[in-house]
Amino acid sequence: KHNLTVLAGQTYQQDDFRSVQAVGGGLTQPYILNLGNATDYSVFDNIQESSLFSLLGRVNYSFDDKYFITGNLRYDGSSRFNPDVRFEYFPSVSAAWKIHNEFELPDFINTLKLRGGWGEVGNQEIGNYLYQRTINRGIPYQFSGGPTVVGAAVTVPIDENIQWETRETSSVGIDANMFNGGLDFTVEYYRNTSRDVLVNTPIPLSNISGAFPEGGILTNGGSIRNSGIELSAVYRQNIGDDFSFEIAPNFYTVNNEILEIANQDFITGAGTRNQPGRSLGEHYGWVYDGIFQSGDEVANAPFQTPGTAAGDIRFRDLNDDGVIDDADRTFLGEGLPTYYYGINITANFKNFDFTIFGQGAGGNLINSNLYRGLMPTTGYTNWHEDILNRWTPDNTNTGVPRVVFGDPNNNQRDSDRPGWLQDGDYFRINTISLGYTLPDNVASKLYMSNARFFVTLQNVAVFSKYKGYNPDFQAGILNPGFDFGTYPRPMTTMLGVQLKF
Repeated sequence: KHNLTVLAGQTYQQDDFRSVQAVGGGLTQPYILNLGNATDYSVFDNIQESSLFSLLGRVNYSFDDKYFITGNLRYDGSSRFNPDVRFEYFPSVSAAWKIHNEFELPDFINTLKLRGGWGEVGNQEIGNYLYQRTINRGIPYQFSGGPTVVGAAVTVPIDENIQWETRETSSVGIDANMFNGGLDFTVEYYRNTSRDVLVNTPIPLSNISGAFPEGGILTNGGSIRNSGIELSAVYRQNIGDDFSFEIAPNFYTVNNEILEIANQDFITGAGTRNQPGRSLGEHYGWVYDGIFQSGDEVANAPFQTPGTAAGDIRFRDLNDDGVIDDADRTFLGEGLPTYYYGINITANFKNFDFTIFGQGAGGNLINSNLYRGLMPTTGYTNWHEDILNRWTPDNTNTGVPRVVFGDPNNNQRDSDRPGWLQDGDYFRINTISLGYTLPDNVASKLYMSNARFFVTLQNVAVFSKYKGYNPDFQAGILNPGFDFGTYPRPMTTMLGVQLKF
């Protein structure tokens, strides 16, 4: 009744990279593009090496095909970290109980399993040598009244103590098979915590000079937790001898929370604030409270800017101090989706097969750089058609402020004014496919064992209120809800044939 397996192993991976680039200039006529014709040229040689060393072990034990337990241990070392923190242990353990082998269950339940697990894995997917301080030996400096002198300076800020990012995962779930294999169902609760997250963190403006980039510094920026429930099912049905279908829906929730930010109270992104106790990349700004309709309304409202007039946005005075300033900003909504879902349907009728797959997400708001760029209330540029509904003395029932040169009230600021934060809910039909397989007797006459013809459509349609191109765009870690601008996904039609001889 006992079953025990033990695995021990060691892996080693080394990556070598080299890039040689030559740049020449000062060519003379007839301008033959050849380095030999250049009067001055430079050669850049970039050599990078990295390695990953691992020891691993696994123990699997089961008893009477009822109880199962698995333990894993990894010992990983990466050259991308300081030698003092280069090696780290990552353990994991899981267990399962086949309830159907323990108790007699109702006839409609074929199998029922309870399972759970906990484990850690590491992340070292960063660039090479980022923990090492480097010196740029080509920094020019002009002394007063003297010639230009070439010196050296540290030009890239670093954190010498960056270390492994650790992701801790725990879950408990139930798997069931019912109705003689007609239905598979899974429900699971999960909680994933990422500690020492490797992220580019902004540095204070006082530390930025001509020698330091504004992109920030790579560091272990804190801890983030995701938790939620996952539901998935597969329903199968045969109708007669010629028709069968399968429906596989799934749904899961995501509750995201920042647990800790190293050495800072919060980190800002594009229109976001990342703060412990809140979700990652929450939109942050002023609260829209309508549009001023007259000068008297402006005079009786909390002071905003000297140039505020009728047609400007009225922002809410959250701290009731009579002035609209930075202290009146607040969190405006989730930048990350709070739930995801999808469905896959397949069907077969005689020699025809059909597939349709779609997926979606929701519960978030999108800050569209493209839309905001086309809705300026100042200057002269191309505009979105929504600007036609701007406020004028004859069009006061609108959420679009007036167009005025200079925008003295800064109506363009981050806020929840209409259109600035858009509904991110969407459903996309990703794939529709229809195929036909030749009967075996026909294919054999053509010296083939199988022949299938098909037509497939990809990126068929997306259902969303979002005014940008893609509601499922990819953005930065600190501002996941900010759409910097993405190309629309083209719908693709494919005609094909699969032949097996």
